[in-house]
Amino acid sequence: MSGNVDGPDGSHQSVLKVSDLRRVVEERVIIAGVSFEVSTGEILSVRGPSGVGKSLLLRSLALLDPISVRGRSEVCACFRSFSRIT
Repeated sequence: MSGNVDGPDGSHQSVLKVSDLRRVVEERVIIAGVSFEVSTGEILSVRGPSGVGKSLLLRSLALLDPISVRGRSEVCACFRSFSRIT
């Protein structure tokens, strides 16, 4: 995988794309329908009150925890796609 994530015309390309991320913990929906895209040169901040799922989101993005319980969630990073269908 190349470290260059710019397009052939110099345009910025996505380095992280999340589609319909969903996490359920002990039958409780913690994260539902989260979708976003980060391009080269962009900075993403995750913030919110305690207990809303920030760490769970980051653990899911790092693929340390399952990313889907029902339906389809997808995480694409640097032109590699990691998806789980359950």
